[in-house]
Amino acid sequence: MKRKITEEFLGELRKFVRLELSDRRYSHTIAVEDEAAVLSDLYCPERRNDLRAAALLHDITKEYNTEKQLKLCEKYDILVTDLMRCSPKCFHAKTARAVAEDKYGEYLDDDMLDAIEYHTTGKQDMTVFEKILYLADYTEPTRTFGDCIKVRKRFYDNIKDGSDLKRILDDTLLYSFDLTINDLIENREVIMNDTFEARNYLCLVLSNDQ
Repeated sequence: MKRKITEEFLGELRKFVRLELSDRRYSHTIAVEDEAAVLSDLYCPERRNDLRAAALLHDITKEYNTEKQLKLCEKYDILVTDLMRCSPKCFHAKTARAVAEDKYGEYLDDDMLDAIEYHTTGKQDMTVFEKILYLADYTEPTRTFGDCIKVRKRFYDNIKDGSDLKRILDDTLLYSFDLTINDLIENREVIMNDTFEARNYLCLVLSNDQ
């Protein structure tokens, strides 16, 4: 059984994360923590502190260079595929999971670790917990990329209308995957299989709910 995540422990995590990240990345991480707390209140208030902890840890290796990422992959027996080598920005999600589990494993369950690992690509049949961290990372208010603004507006506009919360979450994630895939295609970048599978799974879920 994992140890309970308290405010004191969250404070410890912030100190650790602060040492690993630049000012800009740390500000983003704190904003993701805050956004995850807001979303958890809507979808799973009993997991609020767990989501805040996962948010704090999701980018802890984000600013490591490729050489250091590969060394961590070797250390933690992470399989490095050709697609990953062509998209090095995807390394950090897998290495962040490994480092987080190594350092704080007694506090983290599989939901938290999976959410960290898939916060960039998504995956097929995501849990609500995984979806919240993915969305919090995408929509936290300091992000000013056009796609982030679009996704944030779509989610909160729909929430105001009082529609089905589960459907709103799935619809928003599907919209975000569509934008991400279109952007990757336009820039002739590789698309991870997990992202295709996440997108197609949500298409099926939403079509079956109609």
